[in-house]
Amino acid sequence: MPLIKCPDCSRDFSDSAPACPQCGHLLRPPAATPLVVVLGTQRNFYVLAAVFFGMLGVHNFYASRYTRAVIQLVLSLLLCWTIIASIVVAIWAIVEACCVRVDGNGKTMA
Repeated sequence: MPLIKCPDCSRDFSDSAPACPQCGHLLRPPAATPLVVVLGTQRNFYVLAAVFFGMLGVHNFYASRYTRAVIQLVLSLLLCWTIIASIVVAIWAIVEACCVRVDGNGKTMA
């Protein structure tokens, strides 16, 4: 355990110590904590996905509303040959694009 001199008070102390015991001068700067940025659901993308791919439920998959997304996808795939079902799912997607303000996790869309 070698001793080093403190740059502030010139006192000898162990190199394994985080700071000088006399004056408190830090031997090494504290480790920086990583910055974590969590991006929420973007409302603009949600609306565009609802308008262009709403019949397949893409916008609800994006917003973590999996139950609605699966229902829209199944209705579209199974009943795509009927005009009425396609119109109903398309209207449903457009209404969701206009009215939904929070994602499936309860967070407000930015």
